[in-house]
Amino acid sequence: MPIYLDNAATSFPKPEVVYRAADEFMRKVGVNAGRGAYRQALEADRIIYEARRSLAKLFNIKDASRLNINRVGLISMNIMDLNPQKAGHMLDEKYGIMVRTGLHCAPCAHRTVGTIDWGTVRIGLGYFSSEKEIDLFAEAVKDIIRNGGC
Repeated sequence: MPIYLDNAATSFPKPEVVYRAADEFMRKVGVNAGRGAYRQALEADRIIYEARRSLAKLFNIKDASRLNINRVGLISMNIMDLNPQKAGHMLDEKYGIMVRTGLHCAPCAHRTVGTIDWGTVRIGLGYFSSEKEIDLFAEAVKDIIRNGGC
């Protein structure tokens, strides 16, 4: 099964894996991170916290709290000097990881941070994003960097 890290996407249709996960989520859980103080919402928050720690380690950031992952689990980044579309294609084709690339309906934000020409790679974590999937994503990024973006 592919790893789907584009949970914030509004595109249609979605891959079948998304429909199955959404159905399972609604039947068994029905919560998102940052939406409550009950066990399931806190678990979703914990998953995002662990993702932040893993990514901080990947990028050699000493203080993981400085890595901005909002409470809806979005991470916007670029890998080396790779065109984000190429990076997204590599993540999909070589590693089976689906992400979103481009301006993400936020051209003003991209203009402000200097990514207006190409945008970024966006990862949208959801309740079903497992620590294993996040670790696989981190390993894929490390592999891309080790291979010079090839």
